[in-house]
Amino acid sequence: MRVVLSAPQLAAVLSRQSISPTEMLSNRLWGGLQVVGGVLEMVGAAPLCVLPEPTMASKAACVVFGVHGSDTASAHSVS
Repeated sequence: MRVVLSAPQLAAVLSRQSISPTEMLSNRLWGGLQVVGGVLEMVGAAPLCVLPEPTMASKAACVVFGVHGSDTASAHSVS
């Protein structure tokens, strides 16, 4: 037999509490919105990668926004 718990469920079990279905739905909705935000951040970083400019500042911003968006999307797609 295998029991799979999310991090909030495990924390609730260990502290002898429970999580209501409303709280679980709320967590999933917020997680979904954060995934969408991360994807939008990556989409917004793409034009910075192709923007022609001599200082390379837009390329640095492209990398920063792209990595941050990827991290945000992947971190919240697991929860």
